[in-house]
Amino acid sequence: MANWIGVITNAGNNLLAEWVNGKLLTFEHAAAGSGTVPAEALQTQTALTAQKQTVHIMGSERVSNGIRLKLRITAPQTGYTLNQFGIWAKLGEVTTMIALFQHNQGIPIPSANEAPDFVYTFFATVMASNMGNWTIRVDPSALATMQDLEKKLDRAGGTMTGDLYMNGYSIYDAEDMLAKRGRFSDGVLISGPFSVSEKNGSPLFALSGYQRSPGHEIVAELYGNQPGTSIIICGVAAPKNGNEAANKGYVDGEIKKHATSLLHSPPTESTSGEIGQFAIDQDTGLIYKCVMKTHDGRYRWEPIFSGGDITKTLNIKGERIFFEDSDGNPVFFIRAYGGKMFIGGSTPGNRVVVSGVDDPQNSDDAANRNYVDNQIATMQSEIARLEKMIKTQQNK
Repeated sequence: MANWIGVITNAGNNLLAEWVNGKLLTFEHAAAGSGTVPAEALQTQTALTAQKQTVHIMGSERVSNGIRLKLRITAPQTGYTLNQFGIWAKLGEVTTMIALFQHNQGIPIPSANEAPDFVYTFFATVMASNMGNWTIRVDPSALATMQDLEKKLDRAGGTMTGDLYMNGYSIYDAEDMLAKRGRFSDGVLISGPFSVSEKNGSPLFALSGYQRSPGHEIVAELYGNQPGTSIIICGVAAPKNGNEAANKGYVDGEIKKHATSLLHSPPTESTSGEIGQFAIDQDTGLIYKCVMKTHDGRYRWEPIFSGGDITKTLNIKGERIFFEDSDGNPVFFIRAYGGKMFIGGSTPGNRVVVSGVDDPQNSDDAANRNYVDNQIATMQSEIARLEKMIKTQQNK
């Protein structure tokens, strides 16, 4: 509503003051005209400076500061410069111009001969603090009849220009379509591709649909009307179910969440990441997973194999695999060299204790202490038996 100024007239303020105790306010009609008055004189006006045509009231809705009316004018027989909109309402029998809107520079309105499909839509807010019940009087001539539609649209597949009105609402541009979606009680059946064009007739995109075969999925296609034209679909919500379309924010977030960072040292609480993200220490080959992000900007990373089981073969390339305690201190390492495996402490002088070793079954199995001690005890027992046998033979 740039360059438009509006006021509640003095008569309108008196009318709104009486709008109490369940009275019904009826918006009777609106009008458009030429000519202006000084801004300080707007409230005292009771009519337009020079009325040119009747304005259709297309709808109304409650807003935070009053009532918003949707006004629409079509091309008149004679063109003029639009400067004023007036709205008339009543509580009883007397109709009063309740509001006046003025555009000092003016807007050219072409004649019906110059632009037969011309329309101009204006949203007027009537500010009121004592909101009660209201109604609007819709001009039936503003609604299209079936005969009007048949004149506009060739049933064999022609084009429609101008507005299409349904149940008092019109589809004219994208803004109207979004604002009025869901207000039609019946479906609209369209046979063949549905094309959307600019007001100058330039094609934008087309929508069509078909079923691959009986009992199979239905395919909806949205494509540009010109070769090489791409389509951007805006306003897509983040998907909640597996068969819903995903928006860019959701896809980028999921990729970032599961992306893997390459590090040259183990991640610390200051290493940023997303929960579920992995990080690899390239120097040790260890893999970490971000499991927590605190409110003060700290992060918790855990080795992904700590306390878990590896059910598949894990191939790790590197000379050594280092193991750390819960505080991140190095404990020992495993090294493969020359076809052999070595276990050693991570710092000089450290010794490694390998526990949980079963009794060996084969000659190349690792032996635990119990096995060795038992073997030594058995051998000492056999030595003692032999020594006793030798002494017995010597005494004979």
